[in-house]
Amino acid sequence: ENPHCEETNADKCLDLKELGTAVQKALKGTLIIDKCSVFQPSPRGQSSNASSKALQALMEFADKHSHDTTFIICGFKEEMEVMKTFDPGFTSNFKSEFTFRFDNYSENELAKILQDMTKDRGMRFESAKECGVPICRTLSRRIAKSKDLKDFKNGHELKAALESCILKRNGRFAQIALTGEEISDEEYRILRRVD
Repeated sequence: ENPHCEETNADKCLDLKELGTAVQKALKGTLIIDKCSVFQPSPRGQSSNASSKALQALMEFADKHSHDTTFIICGFKEEMEVMKTFDPGFTSNFKSEFTFRFDNYSENELAKILQDMTKDRGMRFESAKECGVPICRTLSRRIAKSKDLKDFKNGHELKAALESCILKRNGRFAQIALTGEEISDEEYRILRRVD
C-alpha cells in the first residue's frame, strides 16, 4: 500500500539534502525521480562527483526502505544503462525485471494530446476549412518526425510548439492593438495559421 507519491528530478537530487528531504516525504509511499539522465557518475576508480554521491545515497535509501517505499527512476535508456554500471549494488536495488520502456507517442496520439492541451487553455486551432491547412495535424507530424533524435521528448516538444504558437499569437495581437483595432473574444481563443 502506497498512500502518497513524492515527485522530484535528478537536478534537485544532486543536492544530498534535497534528496534526503524527498525520500523522507515519500516514506511508506512512492518516490519518483525524473530526468535521471542528469546523473553522470564518475567512472569506477575515480573520485566521486555529485552524481556518484547522489546515486550512492539513493541506493542506501532504497536498500534501507525497500520494504515500505517504492523508488522509481526515470530517464533515457542509454543514460540509465550507464547509471546501472557505476556500482554493482545499483542493479540489486533497481532490478532489470522492473524496467519499463515507454515508446514515443504516435502522430495520431500527438495530435489528440495537442488538441486537448489547446482546448484545456480555452483555445482552438484555426480549422483546415478556415485556412486550408490542418494545423494540429501538421504540427504533430513535424514533431513525430523528430522521434529518432537523441534526447527527444515528444510530450515536451508538443508543449513547446503550443507555447510558441501562443507567443506568436500574442505578438500578432500586440500589432493589432497598436492600430486601435479591437480583438473579439472569439479571436482571442483561435490560434491561426500565421501563429
